[in-house]
Amino acid sequence: MKKYRIGEFAKLIGVSKSTLRRWDEQGKLKSKKDEKNYRYYTQKQLDKFKKADKKEQANEEKNIDDEIILILKKEIEEKNNHIKELQEIIKREQELRLISDKKILLIENEMKEKEENNSKVDKVFKEKKKKSFWKFWK
Repeated sequence: MKKYRIGEFAKLIGVSKSTLRRWDEQGKLKSKKDEKNYRYYTQKQLDKFKKADKKEQANEEKNIDDEIILILKKEIEEKNNHIKELQEIIKREQELRLISDKKILLIENEMKEKEENNSKVDKVFKEKKKKSFWKFWK
């Protein structure tokens, strides 16, 4: 089984020697000691650390993914609320347009009636004018 001295192991896992010593004292990653009382670590410990590190990275990535999902859900909710607001505005605009169209129709009908009445009045006036003209010449 391969043995790694503290400096070599520290480089392999990307931490300082002092971190390894602290972890050893805390019992997080216990070193073994050789016959000269030097610290060393085994291949099994390296494999275990790398496996744990991969799990931690996966958890961190999952947490980041979860955060992104929450942000996207919030954005979707905001967009949906904005869409609802726009739909309400469109609905009000359509209602106003319908009211305007009805008013326009009413005004057009009133204008037609007035034109018809004016036409009748004009006819009556012309008739009276003719009669009065001929009365004058008689």
